[in-house]
Parts: sequence; C-alpha cells; structure tokens
Amino acid sequence: MASLALGTASPTFAAVATSPASGSEPANPTSTTEHGERRASGADSDSLRFSWIYESRYGDIIRKTDRLTYKDAGATTPVSCDITGDSLADMIFANRTGLHVLPYIPYGDPSDEVEISLSEQRNLLTTAAPAGENAFGNAVTCVSIKGAPHVAVAGERAVYLYSSDSAAPRLLAVIDPDADVLAIAGSPDSPFLAVGTADKVTIVDTARFETTPKPPAPPSDPPTGSNDDEWNEDGPEPPLGSGGELDPDVADLFDSDDSTPERSATETGAESDASAAGAGTADASAPGARRLLRDIASATWNVDTSKGLALLAFGSDLAVGTPATSTVAYAPASASSLDGAPRIVGASKQGASAEFGAAIARIGDINADGAPDLAVGAPGHNNEAGAFAVVQAGIDTVIDLDSTASAPVHASESAKRTGYLFRSPLYGRLGASLAWVDGGEYPGALFVGRPKDGEHPGALAISAKAFTQDFNAGQGILDLPGAHHATFVSAEGGESDPGAGLGIIPRRGDDPLQGVYTSDSKGRIDVWTVDMSRQGEKTHSDDEEIVAPIPEPQPRKEETSFVPLDTPTEKSWLGEFSSGLGGSLARGACDVTGDGRPDIISGNVVRSQWKWDPYYAESTPTRGWILNVTGEISIIPGGTAGQALPSAETISILGPRRTADPATDANIGFSVACLGDVNKDGVDDIAFGSHTMSRVWVVFGGSHLRDVDLNKLDPAHGWYVDLPSVGAGAFNITRVGDVNGDGMADVGFIVANAAVSADKNATPQGAAFILRGKADGAPVDMRDLTKNDPAVLQRIDSPEGNTFNSFTRVGDVNGDGTADYVVTDFQHMRDYVIPGKAWVVYGRAADATSDRSAAGARVRAGAPGAGFALTMPFDASHRLGAGTSVANVGDVTGDSIDDFVIGFDGGLLANQGTGGVALVAGEKAAIGQELDDVVISPKDPGATSARVRIITGPEGEKDHGFGYAVDALPIPGSGSAMLVVGAYGSTGNGRAWVFSTDEFASDPRGIADIKATEIASRGERSRFGRAVAFIGDYLGKATVAIGGDGVIDDAATGDQGFAHSAHILARAVDLPDGAAPKPDGNARPGDSSTAQSSTTQTPSPGAEVAKGPGRGKADLARTGFTAGGMIAVALGCLAAGAVLMRRGAED
Repeated sequence: MASLALGTASPTFAAVATSPASGSEPANPTSTTEHGERRASGADSDSLRFSWIYESRYGDIIRKTDRLTYKDAGATTPVSCDITGDSLADMIFANRTGLHVLPYIPYGDPSDEVEISLSEQRNLLTTAAPAGENAFGNAVTCVSIKGAPHVAVAGERAVYLYSSDSAAPRLLAVIDPDADVLAIAGSPDSPFLAVGTADKVTIVDTARFETTPKPPAPPSDPPTGSNDDEWNEDGPEPPLGSGGELDPDVADLFDSDDSTPERSATETGAESDASAAGAGTADASAPGARRLLRDIASATWNVDTSKGLALLAFGSDLAVGTPATSTVAYAPASASSLDGAPRIVGASKQGASAEFGAAIARIGDINADGAPDLAVGAPGHNNEAGAFAVVQAGIDTVIDLDSTASAPVHASESAKRTGYLFRSPLYGRLGASLAWVDGGEYPGALFVGRPKDGEHPGALAISAKAFTQDFNAGQGILDLPGAHHATFVSAEGGESDPGAGLGIIPRRGDDPLQGVYTSDSKGRIDVWTVDMSRQGEKTHSDDEEIVAPIPEPQPRKEETSFVPLDTPTEKSWLGEFSSGLGGSLARGACDVTGDGRPDIISGNVVRSQWKWDPYYAESTPTRGWILNVTGEISIIPGGTAGQALPSAETISILGPRRTADPATDANIGFSVACLGDVNKDGVDDIAFGSHTMSRVWVVFGGSHLRDVDLNKLDPAHGWYVDLPSVGAGAFNITRVGDVNGDGMADVGFIVANAAVSADKNATPQGAAFILRGKADGAPVDMRDLTKNDPAVLQRIDSPEGNTFNSFTRVGDVNGDGTADYVVTDFQHMRDYVIPGKAWVVYGRAADATSDRSAAGARVRAGAPGAGFALTMPFDASHRLGAGTSVANVGDVTGDSIDDFVIGFDGGLLANQGTGGVALVAGEKAAIGQELDDVVISPKDPGATSARVRIITGPEGEKDHGFGYAVDALPIPGSGSAMLVVGAYGSTGNGRAWVFSTDEFASDPRGIADIKATEIASRGERSRFGRAVAFIGDYLGKATVAIGGDGVIDDAATGDQGFAHSAHILARAVDLPDGAAPKPDGNARPGDSSTAQSSTTQTPSPGAEVAKGPGRGKADLARTGFTAGGMIAVALGCLAAGAVLMRRGAED
C-alpha cells in the first residue's frame, strides 16, 4: 500500500498588530491584521455602547455585537477549531468553491451593516474544492485526530478529510461511503468521525490516525507580513497534523486509485505577492486517495433516516436524532449499535411531522450532576411554530411536546422531571438548529434557531438561568424574562431562512470573545460575537435614569407650506414635524377642561422625545441620542384659534419616558376616548392606552390637566389599569356610558388576544371589558385575566380563533330597551384573504344577572341568542371593522329600533377591494332568539342581507382607506343622521366626505353617485381622514373634526417617514332645516349615542419627510437609526397581525 504524502508544510501564518495613527481609534493590541483590517476582541466590550447595562437587557449583558455578513460562505463548523496552527480557533467555511479559513474574527463596523462575499475578505485562506465535486460544502465539521484538529467536508457522495495547515488546509484523504451523504459529525474533542447515509450511521475511529511531521525547508527570509518573534532559523514549528505524512500503518487503509482531486490553495485579498506565495498552487504530490467507508469503519449503527438525520459528537459519545421516530439516542462511539442506549422520545399527536430530533446540542449541566446535558429541537411542532427541550443526559426520557402542564419532560419509567420544555406560540420553526456557548464561570447560553419567525428570524439566545422552569404555556418563549434572552436577527423577509444553521467559535486563547454564526440554507452567514465573561459586572435597574454625557440634539424643524385656517366656520391646527397630530380623535362632545365648551382630544401615537441610549453611541450620527416614542395626548380647548402647535392655549400630556422594558416605548395615543364623567365631579374625563405597555389611563378632566404627569400619576388626576404584558392590552379604548347606573361613566377597552394574555396556550381569543367608574385614584391590577376582578362589570369574549380590534357601544338594535355593542375582528382571514368579521352583542345578553351593579357578567360574541354576526365574502380583503369604523346612527329606518354603520377599508396590497360603509338596520329580537348572520357583499349585491345598505368609495381606488374611519351624528326626530367617512390615502393627501344616511339606497352606490360634501386636504401626504369625529358644537354649531397624522407608510413603494403636514381640521356642518344634533347630556354620565372611541390601526414609521421648494413637497430623508425606541418601533404597532397572535381562523 502506498503512503499518502502530504507534501511540504508552508510557513506559519502570522498576524501582527499595527499601531493606530495619532488621533484615531483607541489602541487595541490585537485589533488589526498585518493588512490593516481591525479584529474583534474582548477589548470591544469596554466600548461606550456597553457603558450602561440595564438588568433586563440580556443582549447587553453578554455584549452581543453584530460583526458582518458573508453572502456566499456556505456552511460552517458547528464548533470551530484551530486549523492554522496558532492555537486559536479559526472561522471555517465550506461552499461549492472550496474550504475557507480566516484566522480571526473581523471587527465589522459599529455604524454600518457589513455584507460582503468571501472573495472580498482579506487574509482568507482557501483550498479549492476537488474537481468534479458539485456538492462540496454540504456540511463541514472539525475532527480530532490524536488531539490535532482536522476538518471534514461533505460532498454529495464523499467526505473530504483535511489536515490543519499554516497556509491553507491540505487534503489528506477522500472517504467514499458509496451512498449520498446525509450528515457528518465530529468535534475538536471527539476522537471519531460519524458519517450518516441512508438508514445508517458509520463511525470511523480517528484515534488510529497519526501524522508524522515533515518539517519544511526554511526560506531565507521571513515571509512578508509575518511576526519576527514567531520566526526562527529553523522555520516555524509545525503543529501536530499540519503537514508530514500519515503513519504507514494508517496509510495502508487508503489505496490510491488515481482519483486524487487537485489541491489549489490561495490567500484571498493579500496585498503582496510574497504573502500570497506561501499558499502555493496545485501540488502534484498532494494526497487524496479514495477509500470505501465500509473498509475503514469501526462501527455501523442502523437508524431510520427517512425524515432526516441529526448527528452530534460530544466527547467520546455520539447522539443520533431521527425525526422519523421522534427519537434521540446516544451511546459511546465505540458501541457496536444503539441497542440499549439512553433515548429521548418526543411524544406528539403530530408524530414525525413535529420533527423532534432535527437538531441536537450539548449544553451545560442543568441538574448539577457534573455532566453536560442535551438540548433537542422539534421545529415542526405545532404547525411549525416549533419547540425544543433541555434534557438531563443519561436517563431514558419522554417529552410531551403537546403538554401545557407542568413537568412535560420526565423519565420514561416515572414522573421524575428530567428537563424543561420551551415552545413557540407563533410560526417560526423554533429549534431548527441549536448551539451552546460556554459561560466559563458564569451561566452559558443556548442558541436556538428560528428561521421562519415573522419578526425576528435568526436565533434566540437563552441564558442557562432560564433552565429552571417550562415555557410551554401561554406565550411560551415570549414569556422569557428580558434578562434571560436576546434576539439575533438576521436578514428579514423574502424566502430566506436565517437560523437554519448555527455555529460557534470558542474562546480564542485568553480573549474572552466568542463567535456565533447564524446561517441560512442558501449559504448566507451572519457573524456575531458575545462576551460571556462580563455577566458578573454591575447592571443598572431599569428605573435608573441615564445621565447623558453629551447634550441632546436640537429639535428638527421642517418648513411647511400648510397655513392653518382660522375662520368662524373652519379652523385647523398644524402639528410639529413628526408629531402625528390627528392620528386618533375622541368622538362626541367632550368638555374635559370644564369651561362649558367642547374640546378636541387627539391621540398622537408617534410623538417622540430624545433619549440617550449608550448602545447606539457608536452607531448613530447623534452619538446615542435616539427617539423615544412616548406618544402624546393633545387637547385643543374650545375657542382656540387655528394655528401651528404647540401654543399657550393647547394642553399636552406626554407618555411615560420609561417603561418596564427599556427596548419598548410607551406609544400612548393609539386609541383615545372621551368617557363622560367618571368621577362624578361634573366634568368630562378621558381615557387612552398604551398597547406596548398594556396599560389604560383614565385622566380626570379639570383645570389640572397641564400638571398631569404619566411618569408618576397623581391619584388626584386619575388612575390606570395594568393589563397582561402580552396580548395587546389597551389596543382600543371606548366610551360605554354609565352601564351600572351608579351615576359614574364606566370605561371600555379590549385585550386583542386575551387567551395569550391569560397564559393559555390556546387558540387566539380576544376580550372586551367594561370597568366601573370611580373617583379614587387607586390603580386597577388586571394582569391576571383568569381572576374575577370586582372592578369588571362585563366581559365579552370573541369566538375561539378570532381576536378583537375594536369595541363600540351602539344604540338599542334589538328593541329591548338596552344599548348594545359591536365588536370587530378586521383580521379574520382564510388563505390570505382577509374579509374581516364583526358581531353584535346585546347589552342584556352581557348582563348575566338582574342586578346591574353586579360584577363579572360574561358572554361570548356569536353565542346563540346573544346577538348576531356580520360577515363579508372571501372574494376580497375587505377588512370589515378596520380602524374606528363603527358608529350608532339612531333610528333611521323608522321602526323605532336603532341602527348603526360599519366600515370596511378594502385591505392593503393583496386581494384588495374597494372600501365602503354599510348601514345595518336593527331588528326586534329577544334575548335567546337566534338570528341569521348579516351579510355585507359589495361585489355581489344579491348576496347582501335585506337589512343592509352599502356606499362604496371612489371607483378604481384601492389601498386608500375609504371606510377606515367613520363617525355619525344622529339627528333626533328627523329619521336620519349625518355621517363622515375618511379615506386617508385618497389622491395622495387624503380626503373625507360628509353626507346624510338618506343617501343609502337599496342597491350599493358609490360615493360619487350620492349627495355628499367632499373635504379635501391641502396638507401634502398628510393622511387626512385617518381619524374623523363629530365633536359637538365646537364652532357654535354641529362640528366635524378630521385628522391627518402626516405619517408616510406606503406599502407599495416602501416609502416611510413623516410629512410636515399633520393637522386637524374642524369644520361646521350644515344640518337639515330645523334639525339639531342629539345632545351630549350628563343625565347618565357618558351615555351619549354620538360618543365613540377612536383608534389608529396601523401607524407606520421609518424616515423623515421635509418640505421641498414652493409647495411643501414631501422629500424622503432616511434617519439611519435602527433603535427599538425610534420611529420604527412606534409604527410596529401590532395592527398587522403580530398583535393579535393569530393562526388565521376561517369561520
């Protein structure tokens, strides 16, 4: 048998530090390579961005840093090793072109995302792929041969074994399994290589491999770029296994068959010929003998690979995951089979589709027995939401993947707990990959891939501190404390699957920094670093205020051509740039200042203030100053002249500067309502919410409004309701009047997905609540929705599978003498068509007892005899009930039963329809009497129910929001009501129409076909019509208010930002001769049929918009910020679906 000659070793690759120029970045002794590229190191953990660490931000605690992205790196080693001989772990990649090694981690750029091809990476050591191998790089792993690191690379039907080498890896041998290679496994501390093929795993004992070093002839001069301290007359000391020849006894295992692939090693990006010369060119004597795997195998294990295969080498053991059998088994690699080996079984009604065993990782010691334990992924569980478990090694274990009970991970023969289960409530394939980062003297972290997560694709890092309980109920992993997890978000959108693979670069010598790879199935790899050694350092309480070392930027001022109006019949107010003024409006007459005149109440959810966050000190042009989107409530008292704001006459209530989660801003003003008199002092009160904080505030009206401070609310100024932190509490606030008759107006609001909020891992289900009014300022704690709270008068639950986005009190639509309610789910969908759905719930049906002051009355929307449903066909994404589009109109059909209107906006982007508004006639019905669903069908009038009339938006206009905002003003005695309908995207600026309910006819009509007053906006890209409201006699007669928040969010073009045109217009409305609007009396506080709630459904952020020359043209200018507290967060307001945490109910 011929021995396999390895040829001559090349000079050791050396990297030397360079001194920074005067005035440049602070010196980092290992921060640059000989070609000037800066290296990542533990010294980076001392940067300004980590100067203030909050106790709830795990990503900061472990110094998470985004380094760079390689577009075409291929696959990475699960655990990296030293392949260049400097005793420091290298970055190792394998793709179709070859095996690539970089002997350091690049620093990246603190302010810009770096994305390059491997060919652009300096100092990269490359060995070309063997000729004729078209699948080279399917997998790559480090392999230990007598303690020396080597690399194995999988091709289609071959495994290529490479020795460590100072210039580039050298091919030792080709292993031929005579079958397609499904998986390979090795590790820097495992003396074997495992090769998975169809129905079996073959193990090669690498302890039999030895190398005899063959020193090279030393060159006359050190190679360019080398460190003289690392060079001597005898040449570099060759590391074990880097060059030389295979031991003759082992070489006999490989017969040369003249099929040796050609070796080509190049140093990419080198700046001198001399340094490139060390890599060499094709070596005619390079080894590459091919030998059948079965001839060198030490063991073969039979396994079921029909649904995939996962292999994990750890120490002397090998773990095998077989999703087809939902099993992970592990045994010493020297074992002849897996018979009798410990097994971990994932039990699920899904069977193999749960993909239990698709990923395996060795983790730290979770049970303190001195031995490492295992993590196992099940990415297919729960319709690919995904799950994983951490499991005590050495015990036969069963994991009940479907369980929401305690101890779902237990011994096979007993109920003894042997681990913990973690599940995702949302689609994302959690557990598709797993990797462990050692924490040294501090807790380590498990990295879990979730390549299809809708918001954060990539990986989730979970501290070992979290391995003390199950996260298998409620929100699952979303309930993990902020101090115990961090997200590693890779490229978003498209068909990519970042997080499909994970890899680790261990500590490199004394440097505490460790690298993390997140990769997708197309070869894109993101490189991150963490520093686990700083976990013991002081963190700050989330309540502590950071003192910024530099002054905050001056407010940005943008010119505008919009001139506010100030006439007796028309007034307008221009908001500050990016204030979002007019985003939502309280409906109905509301005298919150107590001066006898109605006021205008606006919720401005995108209003922001500066805050300093050290994390962004090196990545933003403002040196850490970012936008804190607190939101704002603006009050424009009656009699205020039209003008630009702010002004001395107006009142501003800003949202809290700090929240429980520093990464979350308050965003108040998403919904705002005038409640009536809650505290019985004769003055109207208001309510608004923060869906990000899950809190509802009730603020008493009066002369103190300028003193209201939500950072620490004075009980004399109001009270608040705390809701569960998940499930989008306070998504909509509504005026319900005095429901229990105690003389105090009550408070209505929704929790969009109460099932999740109540810690139930169940089908989504929303809930609407009515709380009793009160005069004291004590807060109400409703964070546990499973408890019966005496503050709750009534609760309305959605059908299972639906969520709620709005809750509106209408008139008496069934003729039983009690006002009723409409609740909506605008996201009701099937197959990506979103028609929406709504329900009428009778007021007496929700009143469970005859005692109207009793607490806890509860009813389900859609329950037989409790009301009726409103549906639209699945012929377009109508989005019934989107925005604030439900309003009482009184009795306009002449049957002494109240009627109402409901809007639909036609949807966004896909499957769109034309928006519209429907008049729904009430119908006499007793509680318990079942009625047919009411069908609203603008595209097929014949399918529309007889008691429905429809008016649609401008012909040919889609994505313009007609019907998103609707309000009504009943006119008693006239048999009609006035309507206002907004279309915030129409003509590019937005517009609104005012018309009478008399315009509804038996057949659907377009807005152009009826008698209506069109009100167009002069504010460019203002989204005029985003909110509409009748606001009493603000201008001395019936007045309508129309808001446009100036937010630019064009889904079609991708434009995002602000236009300096946010404004509110108040305009007097002419009523029919002799008609007067229904008064907003306080005989029963807040019990006004014209007073409704208002909610902006989908605000949206991103860039800034400045005025162009001449007429205020909107010019987009990117901010460059990416912070969670900036505009983008304000506009990630849950309304598109994540809020409601739904899977898409069909009925």
